[in-house]
Amino acid sequence: MPLPNRAVRCRPMRRLAHHLFTLCSAVSLLLGVATAGLWLCSEFRAVSLGYGSSSPDANGFTRMWQIESTRGAICWTVAWHWLTSSPGFQGLSLSSGPPEPSVSAWIPASTHRAGAAWTENGYGGAGFYVERFRALAVAWDRRVVQVPDWFLITVLLVLPAMRWARRRRPPPGSCPACGYDLRASPDRCPECGTLAAAKGTT
Repeated sequence: MPLPNRAVRCRPMRRLAHHLFTLCSAVSLLLGVATAGLWLCSEFRAVSLGYGSSSPDANGFTRMWQIESTRGAICWTVAWHWLTSSPGFQGLSLSSGPPEPSVSAWIPASTHRAGAAWTENGYGGAGFYVERFRALAVAWDRRVVQVPDWFLITVLLVLPAMRWARRRRPPPGSCPACGYDLRASPDRCPECGTLAAAKGTT
């Protein structure tokens, strides 16, 4: 019994890859639109989602994870200190309030150098910021990563842009003028009348 052609065997995988790429592009587009909405809202209202662990570590303290949208940036914080061990910081929490200034705004002016800023514990510039603050004497450990919304939107729109570019390019064996399938009539497009010599396809 003859084995199926390799192109025929690969066709289901290509179809699956095409569907996955389309799904990822749609999800990426939705996330980009949501991030743009958060960017707009963050200028008037800050939104914060946090979770505090109820299981203390060997030192008797718990950790708190928080993601916040404020002043055109997404800020991710992981904190471990005596405040996070109180009941008010445990469990899932969602809050909103007046927007806080971005990290580059509340860093003292004396630490700004050539468009960037740094402190004893972190460094930032162009809306980005990374910080690691530790003070074991008072049981305080905090890590902060801030990314500007414009950067997230740019990254999230890469896949939708690639999907849009691929849709504009006609597939092999189709008319470049109208996209009609030319497998049944390779000499002349029955849809728009374009000749094979004019479009360079067979």
